[in-house]
Order: sequence, then structure tokens, then C-alpha cells
Amino acid sequence: MKLYYDHTTRNVAIRATHQSPTPNELVCVANLSMIRASRGDPEGARALLWRAYNAGMYWVLPQIGELHEEQGALRQAERIYRRSIRELGRLSWTAVTGLLRVYESTGRHDRAYALAMAKPKDFLPIFATARAKGGDRAGAERLLLKLVDAGHPRFLVQAASMRKHEGDLEGARRMLRRARDAGVGGAEKALREFQARDTLPSGESG
Repeated sequence: MKLYYDHTTRNVAIRATHQSPTPNELVCVANLSMIRASRGDPEGARALLWRAYNAGMYWVLPQIGELHEEQGALRQAERIYRRSIRELGRLSWTAVTGLLRVYESTGRHDRAYALAMAKPKDFLPIFATARAKGGDRAGAERLLLKLVDAGHPRFLVQAASMRKHEGDLEGARRMLRRARDAGVGGAEKALREFQARDTLPSGESG
């Protein structure tokens, strides 16, 4: 397999050879697939990724799943994400977070929660974001507060962002105060920015 410039299509393409691809060529194939996807050719993008996968670039599997997910083909996405986890390990971040989104968007909340709890500090925030996107902001906040109670106060900032998005500015401010008092970086600055824009009720200056 070799890369070459196709003067007809004005794009980089691939020519099959009897030589094994180099690592740099495999990376280029993965990058080319993203270009094809961005140009409205997800089928071509997936074909390139499968070629890279079959040449030994196993970590592209989650990217194939993402392409299916972006097209709304959730069953295929789930199949690829599950395969990725089997082959790459449960800690394949892209595959696990993709499977979380699929579970949540298809109503399998218990499965999503169980998967997120495999490594809660990494995956519960993603689960919370998916839950908030689905309309359950209160449930998303409860997930984040579980992490706060477990000793990770930085997730108060994410909870504050959710409250702000919902228009609960006073609630967002309370969350940021808690984060600031716990020494979370960025909380103090966020409070000052709120006041500078005069978007919150008057009160403690932070």
C-alpha cells in the first residue's frame, strides 16, 4: 500500500502494492478517512479505516463506530464499540464513551450506568453529559455530585455549567462557590466573569 497524489480528484489516494504499509502511512490513512468523512463520504472514510485496521492499526475501530453513530446507525455503532472494547480493552476511552452514548440514546440507562461505573472518574462525566443532552439535567447533576462526594470537587464546575445552561444562574453560582471553597482551579475566575457580565444576582463577590 502506498500513498500518492491523484491529479484527477486532487486528493491523496491509496495504491495497493505488495509492500507492507509503514506506520506513517497507516496514520495518513486514518487522517484521510477523517477528511473523507468531513467531505460527506462516510462510506469511503470507513473503507479507509477498515484497510488500516486490517493492516494492523487496531485502534481505529472506535473511529469506525463513531462514523456509524454520526449517521444514526446505532446498531452498527454499538457492534463496533463492543468489538473495540473486546479487542482493545475496557479502558478504550473512545469506545466506552461511544457505547455510553448509544446506551443512553436508546433508553438503556442501567447498562450505561453500569458501564460508566467501571471507571467512574473518567466515564461518569461523559454519562452525565449524555443524560443532560437527553433532557434529564437533574439526573446528570446527581451523577456529578456522586463524584464530588467521592472526593472529586472539580466536577462541581461541570454541574455549574449545566445549571447555567438551564438558566439557573443562582444555582450555578452556588456550585461555583463550593468549587472555589474546595480549591478547584478556574472556579474563582468563573465567578468573577459572571459578575463582570452582570449575569448573576448581586451577592457574594467570590
